[in-house]
Amino acid sequence: MDGDMEDDAPLELPSVPVSRVVPSEVLNPKLLGSVVKLFVTKAEPNYCMPWQVKPQRQSTSSAFVVSGRRLITNAHCVFCETSVRARRRGSPKKFTAKVITINQQSDLAMLTVEDNSFWDNLEELDFDQVPELQENVVVAGYPAGGDSISVTKGVVSRVDLRDYGHGSFLLTIQIDAAINAGNSGGPAFNKNDKVVGVARAHLKNAQNIGYIIPLPVIKHFIATFDKYQEQHQGLCGIGFRVQYAENDHLRAKLRMRAEHTGVLVTTVSKTGPEHGVLEVGDVVMEADGVKIADDGTIPFRGSSWSEERISFLHQFNHKDRGDAVNLEILRQGQVTPIQYEAGMIPALVPSMHGYDCRPSYFVCGGLVFVPLTTRFLTDYYGSEWRRRCPAELLHVLWRGFRERVDEQCVVLCHLLVADVNFGYKFHTAAVLKAFNDQPILSLPSLVKLVTECSAEYMEFKLEDGSQIVLSTDAARKSEAEILKQHNIPSAMSPDISHGLSAAQHSAANGDASQ
Repeated sequence: MDGDMEDDAPLELPSVPVSRVVPSEVLNPKLLGSVVKLFVTKAEPNYCMPWQVKPQRQSTSSAFVVSGRRLITNAHCVFCETSVRARRRGSPKKFTAKVITINQQSDLAMLTVEDNSFWDNLEELDFDQVPELQENVVVAGYPAGGDSISVTKGVVSRVDLRDYGHGSFLLTIQIDAAINAGNSGGPAFNKNDKVVGVARAHLKNAQNIGYIIPLPVIKHFIATFDKYQEQHQGLCGIGFRVQYAENDHLRAKLRMRAEHTGVLVTTVSKTGPEHGVLEVGDVVMEADGVKIADDGTIPFRGSSWSEERISFLHQFNHKDRGDAVNLEILRQGQVTPIQYEAGMIPALVPSMHGYDCRPSYFVCGGLVFVPLTTRFLTDYYGSEWRRRCPAELLHVLWRGFRERVDEQCVVLCHLLVADVNFGYKFHTAAVLKAFNDQPILSLPSLVKLVTECSAEYMEFKLEDGSQIVLSTDAARKSEAEILKQHNIPSAMSPDISHGLSAAQHSAANGDASQ
């Protein structure tokens, strides 16, 4: 979730007033019967202490019925669940539910209930297109402040792209209906009793500003699961960065004529599908036939230049893996069409637990190393990590793209004080630059270097120029005692040890075959 968004509701909270409550007769009672309450127990990983999990916690949220005996809710409602129960409106029974797919980038999850009796007389809800501005919508769900269903009415006040977290900027509908904790995952209906979105969050420190996920995002989520049947989903992204081309001097240098509009490419990822096709200095003028303005916007839903406009990123957001991306660019004054296939963009600082990151770690001489992830930053520095973490970590985050597919930024996050490391001071997380003058490419590469080290000393050089030097023999002899003192089960996380064993086995087989 974004830093300014409210999460799902704890089971017991003080009453939260719900604004503009309207009678349930506004909607067909059968439709309200298709909105269910979820009771979720979670055990989230601890990226700050990767060998532990956080204390178990419970929350409630909402979900609704769609085709195929499935329920739709928000990803953040069921993230890291250990137990999910679904309760129908007016029923005291809680049914066991199972998460069948989740996409943290679009904040959507799909569940099912195996008990056939749960589905008796439940009506599948139909979807409708993105509503117009000032159109009335009704949000149904189970917010804090009561146990029964709640219905609130609001007006569509804005349609725009918004940060969903995890590097995704997707279409969002802003409404003035109250979306309180627990409402997340519930449907938003239009005047035709069709679902136009999924309630997601409300803006902190503001009244009656709520956000719902619209049909294009929901449709892509469902279609992706139907096609790939993957438990964890991701979104195709763009592997380049741009700046606006509004300045006259910049336009002149780029040889843009009066009729030319577009955005200037400033960076191209070496691990993205655009590599070798798009170049720094190109001006992207059109995407799939849609003209991009100098401020990076495109017309929305067929509107003219003077009406609704949204970011050009919308043209890329719903591409599937392997879909053709057709761009018209200006390169050295010449208009040129180019094409490439859409694909996933590996993030240098990943954020989606279970999809592109996991709580990995390595302990050596009381030094604890982890890959840099936004999950780590949140657990280490708190929800305000963007203000609290060192600039060098933010610099890695802003860089964004990997140089190699397996690249990781390795961070020294803890110093478990022992005789072997006495005298070193440690105040905050720091980027590890090199080990014995060998650059660090990833956490597995560090483990390999340390494991194979035959030098008398181990030298860990940090990004700020400081260094930690340990006796190789002393560091290895101290390992068991340090792990025991801190109740750490192993010197490295299972994913690292398994990878190391596989690499050693492969090397041994290679030597034997020669």
